[in-house]
Amino acid sequence: METDLQQKLTNIFSTRLFKFNGLPEKVISELNALMLEYGAEQLLLACQALRPKFEQNADFTSGSRGKSGLGGEFYMAAAVELKYLQEAMVYIRSKTTGAS
Repeated sequence: METDLQQKLTNIFSTRLFKFNGLPEKVISELNALMLEYGAEQLLLACQALRPKFEQNADFTSGSRGKSGLGGEFYMAAAVELKYLQEAMVYIRSKTTGAS
């Protein structure tokens, strides 16, 4: 069962914006707000708890990639969520080490 923080993160990563390099500004601003509310350590723990679910979703829909239609869109959505989760973890860690 997802915690409130995990649900908030899922909502952020489900944002239907796409940026090839890095995270969209909307995702960054929402992560920053959650870091203020929960702290970086709690945010990382929640991301780590979500990672298996996001990886499973991407694996499950991978058979649809390259196909047109709804299956391909499901795969792309799952892949973007996983990408944002992974990049968010790097971003959060960079904020805790003082790097920009």
